[in-house]
Amino acid sequence: EPREIGVGHRAAGDRDDLGVIAVNLSSLHLQLWDVPAAMLAAQEGVTQLPKVSHSYFEPYLLLQLGRLQLQVGDGQADEYLPQGIESARAQENAQSIEALGWDLLGEKRLTSLQLGDAERAFLEAFRLRRFLHTTVTPQALCRRTVLGSSGPALPGFPMGTLSSPGSPFSPAL
Repeated sequence: EPREIGVGHRAAGDRDDLGVIAVNLSSLHLQLWDVPAAMLAAQEGVTQLPKVSHSYFEPYLLLQLGRLQLQVGDGQADEYLPQGIESARAQENAQSIEALGWDLLGEKRLTSLQLGDAERAFLEAFRLRRFLHTTVTPQALCRRTVLGSSGPALPGFPMGTLSSPGSPFSPAL
């Protein structure tokens, strides 16, 4: 049924609605652990991106593709995640999706053992969330505690680093 709705919108020429449907359909497939179908839906959404201007669904779509590429592990996440972050920056009031993009990029860097780059990405996501006065996620606090930060400490959340002697991640243990 969702694909039939998309066909109706394609006939009407409403590319933005079709792109949003593709993002949502991709997210639904991902929640059901159907990664190939999620990838297909997201790739169909890319065909709906306007060539000249940015569409409001573009950052969501690019970050969804980046998230899927992280799961597939074929290396294309490095292409989609920065594009999604830049697309979110270009839009007004899209800092929360930009923060999500920085989180995803931080996860990519962390799994690649690029700890400095991961820390910078996670701190940027943290900064955006604090700037927006949104709730800081437990994952953000955990990343801040494990990777450490030069910023002010939050009450009850000590700072640490991966290489500190007392850290559970210390090479000496």
